[in-house]
Order: sequence, then structure tokens, then C-alpha cells
Amino acid sequence: GKFFHTKSLHFGAFPIALFSAIRDIFPEEKNFIFLDITGEATDVSYVKNDLIIDTQSFHCGKNFFIREISTYFKTHETEAATLFKMFLEGTLDKKMQSDLSKVIVQISAEWAIRFEKSLTKFSKFGVLPKIVFFTSDDDVAPLFKNLIKNTRLSTLSRSNFEASYFDQY
Repeated sequence: GKFFHTKSLHFGAFPIALFSAIRDIFPEEKNFIFLDITGEATDVSYVKNDLIIDTQSFHCGKNFFIREISTYFKTHETEAATLFKMFLEGTLDKKMQSDLSKVIVQISAEWAIRFEKSLTKFSKFGVLPKIVFFTSDDDVAPLFKNLIKNTRLSTLSRSNFEASYFDQY
């Protein structure tokens, strides 16, 4: 056999770990959707009858918002990250909060479109569950919770999702 001498080995299996944690904490939930919203991407997984049926990914996470803010304001990404953080905390002056709010609405709409496309792919498996669990950085959790809750699809009988933030720590 072959041996690889390494001190650390990492597998990107967070969706499996998150699924297991949700299942352990909420054993009564057999049908749900869960999202892992990272810096670069969002993984959306569909669970039906206590099995992961499908996972879709799209390249829009927290850093997507930062890059779009950077582009809009023609500034460096570190400054855009600070602006985004201050926006989320509500510590910008009124004019900048208002200006940035308009940009965040546009960026949020793009994220929501991609999220809806992922959900549409799941609809081939039947009516989607209303329950959604998600992980993200703490600072953006309220933003993503709002985006998830306000997503509506005909496969949900025009009702909203029930979004629950799942703290990674």
C-alpha cells in the first residue's frame, strides 16, 4: 500500500456533518432544506425522509457581497468588507447607510435568484419542505435569514420558509 505522511488531512464534508448535527438535534424533522453559506459559496441540500436527496451549490457567499460592494464603490475589498460590516451593525452615517442599502438590495436579489434556481431543481422531487436550517458567519446570519424567509416558490404553495440559523460553534 501507499502511505502519505502528513500531519493534517481535511475532507470537505461539512454538509454531511451539518446534516448529522441537525438530525441529532431535531430528530422529529425528516424533511428539510439546509444551507451552508460560506465566504465563497452557498451549498443547498434537500433532505426528504431523513435522507439527503440532492445538493446544489452556487458561487455566492459573504465574499460575493463584499466584492460587489467593492466594485460599486470602486474601493479595495478590505474597505468594502469594513463597509459591509458597519452596514450590518448599523454604524454607518445615514447617507452611507442609505447608499449601501440600495446596493445590498441589488446584491441580495442576485443571491435570492440563485437560491431559487437551486430550489427549483429540487422541486422535481415533489413539494419542498418549509423548514430551512442554515449556517453562516454570525454577522451575516440576520441578512441571510431574511433572504431565506422571503423566498417564495409555487412548489411551497406560496408560503414562506421557516428559516433557522444553526450556529456552527
